[in-house]
Amino acid sequence: RWIRSPLPKRPPGTPGGTCMGLSASLARRIVATYELHSPFGWFTGVLLHGKNIEGTPTKLAIITVYCPLPNRTGGAWNLMHDRLKATGSKRDPAQQFYHELTELVCEAHKEGANVIIGGDFNTPFDAPHRYSTELEKLLRTGGLEHVLSHKHPQTAFTTYIHSDHLTTGRTCTDGVYASTGLTARRITRIGVPQEQYFNSRHRPIVLEISLLPI
Repeated sequence: RWIRSPLPKRPPGTPGGTCMGLSASLARRIVATYELHSPFGWFTGVLLHGKNIEGTPTKLAIITVYCPLPNRTGGAWNLMHDRLKATGSKRDPAQQFYHELTELVCEAHKEGANVIIGGDFNTPFDAPHRYSTELEKLLRTGGLEHVLSHKHPQTAFTTYIHSDHLTTGRTCTDGVYASTGLTARRITRIGVPQEQYFNSRHRPIVLEISLLPI
């Protein structure tokens, strides 16, 4: 089953566009979806029903994200910024992304769910960045941990390669974050294959999760 941001017939350059594919066995566990959480389309996710423990169902929220960044030509960033200004917001699109994501994670935790978030954050976990403060707040307020650094604390990973022929332009702007403690309890393996997929400059982050019980 595919879950995707519902922005049909949007003109070229309009923000939005995240999706998630689930196997049939996982799709049967869906009790809620998150594609409507933001009007900007930068979240897609599902809430899964897990095993009942002492009569209480366990839950796992899996969310895929895309954090926008400004570029020289403006493009979608300017469109999003204009929409935010029209509402009276003082946040830029990336700040709004982190604000909404932090709210979503806190809501999921209040419902008793564990949370796993993966995607293109455009903010490296291990290096100073313009939006490091927003990322740090997400982890602190949302109660999240960086899975790669917890599983492989001595390894430096690359998830974005600007050119296979250059050693520069290689960063780790993509990430997977999980509820604090979940990495040790339920995530059994994680890594970053360096093969190219779909002609993308990004490299996938692959993890193995023990789902039952969540």
